[in-house]
Formats: sequence, C-alpha cells, structure tokens
Amino acid sequence: MPDSNRLGEFLRANRARVDPKEAGLHGGGDRRVPGLRREEIAVLAGVSADYYARLEQGRERNPSAQLLDAIGRALRLDPDARGHLFRLAGLHPRLGPDNTRDSVHPALLRLLDAFPTSAAYVLSPAFQVLATNSVAAALLSPFTGPTNMVRVLFEHPQARTVFPDWPALTENVVHALRLNADLFPEDPQIRALVTDMRRDSPEFGALWADQTVQGLNRMFKVIHHPEAGRVELTYQTFDVRDAPGQQLLVGTPEPGSRSAEALAALAAPDREVAGQPPGGWSATQELMAAAALHPPTRVLAGRRESPPVPPTPTANTSHHSPPRHRGYERGRVGRRSATTNQPQARGTSGAQSSQRGRSLTPSPPAAPPPRAYPPPTQT
Repeated sequence: MPDSNRLGEFLRANRARVDPKEAGLHGGGDRRVPGLRREEIAVLAGVSADYYARLEQGRERNPSAQLLDAIGRALRLDPDARGHLFRLAGLHPRLGPDNTRDSVHPALLRLLDAFPTSAAYVLSPAFQVLATNSVAAALLSPFTGPTNMVRVLFEHPQARTVFPDWPALTENVVHALRLNADLFPEDPQIRALVTDMRRDSPEFGALWADQTVQGLNRMFKVIHHPEAGRVELTYQTFDVRDAPGQQLLVGTPEPGSRSAEALAALAAPDREVAGQPPGGWSATQELMAAAALHPPTRVLAGRRESPPVPPTPTANTSHHSPPRHRGYERGRVGRRSATTNQPQARGTSGAQSSQRGRSLTPSPPAAPPPRAYPPPTQT
C-alpha cells in the first residue's frame, strides 16, 4: 500500500460504511456513492468542511488528538479502528473514561467458571477486583474489607504473611498501575488511588517514584493461606478486548501437586469462612444481575447476603389434612373416624390416626466432617 496518504484512504473507506440514517441524517436526495458525504462528516465532527476535505486528500498532515477523536465518533469507529486512526496520524491513542471497564460481561463471568481447578478473577485498570470464580474467592478469603488489590497489598495487616514474596509482588503491581495511569489518564479511580496511596504508604510512594512502567506478565506466586497452607500458582494475564483496561488473571497449580489438592479442598462447596458466606467475597448489585444466570461465580466489589435457607418441612397438624406417609397411603380407602370424620386406615384406631396427625419435623442432618487439607510441605 502506498505510504503517501494512508490516513485519507482509511477515512474514505470508513465514511462509505456509515449509514446516513444511523448517523441521524435523513433525506439528502439521491446518493451516487454509499455512506456519508465529506460535508456531513465535517458537521458531525464539528470541523469545517474545507479542513476535513484537506485531511482526507492528504493536504493536512498534523491533526490534533481532539480532532481525530471527534472524527472517530462521527465515523462510528470501534476502539480498534479508533486506535488505528490515531496511529495513522502519528499519534498514540489515549483511552478516556469508559463505563464498560467497571462492569463484567456475562460471557466473561461464564468463562471464569470454565477454570474449576484454577483461581480466576477480573481486575479493573485501578486493580479493583470485579469478579472471581469460587476458587479465587476462597483463596482471597483472608482479606476482608477492601476489594482493591493495591490497597490490600499495602494496607491489609495480613498481606505480608499471605504473600511471602511481598516485595516482588508489590513492584509488579505498582509498575503495572503506572502503565494503566498512562493509558487511562482521565480515569478517576486511578487518580484517587494513586493520590491516597502516595499519601498513606511510604513503600508505595517509593515504588511510584522510580518511574518504572511494565504490564503484568506471567508470574510465579506463592500464597500462605491460613487454612490450606502453602499454595504455589503460575499466573497468566489476558487483556479483555471488549472492555479496554480490564484484565483476566488465571493462577494454575502444577497438576497433581500438593498445591492442586489444597486449592481443591479450599474451594469445596461445603467450606465456610467465619463471618463470610461460603465462597468469600461477594457481588455488587450491578454484577449480581448479570451473575444470576451463573450461580457458581462469586462476583466482587460489594457485599451480598447469604442465600435464603429454605424452611424445614413440617407436617400439617390439622386433622383435616393428615400427613401422607406410607401407612396412610396404604389404608386411605378405609373407614372414617367416628370422632373426626377423617379417613382412617384399616386396622387403626382414632387415637392412632390422631397420633399420625402430629408434627413430623425431620431431625436436622448431621454436620459434615471437617475437611482435611494435605499436609503442608516444609519450606
């Protein structure tokens, strides 16, 4: 492709794809070519028709980022196409505030449950934990209160105990947070987080001041869980393309290892944590609606009530509605009691029939035995 006017070719091709009706333009007479006219794009972008014509013809070479952003909206470009537009103009696309970064798509929630033996969770650009699967919720159960991993690492009293490689882990997180701050300079959550942490944590301030920028890569992480003991995981990080800035982290133990056994025991459905519902951290109201179709997933960033316990079934004590148990079913065609006028099984007295009408509350099930974790390895 000739390098002379790649920007103009890209603008013309995308202008031809825009439906005038979808852009809010009705009428306009017969169109000899599909899409919008140059003048219409100029009006939608808020620039002069002459300037846009010169830009498309290659006679204007230095558009501003604000102008390209307006043209990208007029052309209805998605994030990938918008980034390409900026790069063609020699600019780096800077992503502004986007509400989609704080909500997790239902398809991604379902994907979390596709890792039954791994700890999987979704982070926002400000390292807010947006959603977890049951394994990750159990693994993070020692941390009550904040659901922001930066605040957990620097402010929670158990952080240095649970994460023995705390210095290396905090370096990785702060360097990745600085990268996100550059990619999303207008993100209010990142700005507030950095301001608070620089004020409250000298360790964070020192790491922030060294100006190192690096995204989250594959890493080996050791976790000392108060119940499961030492758990070793290898983490992979994946970018969520339809919500720029979100990242999916998946920590996987070595198959057949003690860590794999401990993780499976830790995430068992019958495990309960004092003061928390089974599974640990809970969901925001916004994500609970999306997660209603996926009950195994534990969604975060708020607090959810435990599911209601169904009432214990009891038999009706009224003589007009005797309990239907096996003895009654066998004799239900028998005679009626002289005192209650109720059906009475053959070979039984009225007193026996009345006795059967009493409450038949079943005894509560026995509590499950405590879960046995694999013996911890010597470190």
